[in-house]
Amino acid sequence: RNGWRTRSNFKFGRWCIMTTYYSKASGTQADGGTGSGSSGDPLNFATVTNWHSHTDGSSGADASSLTGHDLVIQSGHYMKLVSNVTTDSLDVLSGGHLAADNSYQLTLAGSDGGDDIILINGELDDENLNVVITRSGTGHIDLDASNSNNIRRLTINHASFAGNLTANATISDNLYITAGTLGTKEGSTSYNLTVEKDLKVSNGGVLNCEGGTHSIGNGYLSTTEAGSCWVEDG
Repeated sequence: RNGWRTRSNFKFGRWCIMTTYYSKASGTQADGGTGSGSSGDPLNFATVTNWHSHTDGSSGADASSLTGHDLVIQSGHYMKLVSNVTTDSLDVLSGGHLAADNSYQLTLAGSDGGDDIILINGELDDENLNVVITRSGTGHIDLDASNSNNIRRLTINHASFAGNLTANATISDNLYITAGTLGTKEGSTSYNLTVEKDLKVSNGGVLNCEGGTHSIGNGYLSTTEAGSCWVEDG
């Protein structure tokens, strides 16, 4: 992950160049100030000039848009999601930090341009992150932060999507599979899935649990909504 990285993808009848953008150590903070990102003053995730095409910002260019690109939060960098953002994929490297306001969501809406959709190997600084996957194709999902925090909600919503966990996952609120498939096995390895509140699998959605240990709230099953299966925390 050193330097400028691009990949091509055929989308909407034309070839698109997807650039990997790396977090910067300083810039526009989440509260509107300017300075270095820190645990008390993380940078605004949605500000495009907080992302650069080179790991150290020494060459290349700042991002002009986050949509359709891959984002990497580098070690020692702090980011906070304080508005809705749509991008292709997210990689939080070991030592990187991500916080969020639970009123907003991170939408990953690529078009099968790469296998890694979301990889959280660094720290989540709270349990407020809402992730929505609306991309097609296949992909890897690693939500196992290096500290004890977990994402808040995960929504899968594309009929042509089939993603697999590549690490044990705990979701502190709800899991929604509106369309598409989420599996808990990658290759020959099975992973544990814990949803601390509600699970909703809609008609057209699939949760494929193979091996591992899986826990959904307190396991109260409700069938009150036609076309969907609810497992509620009750």
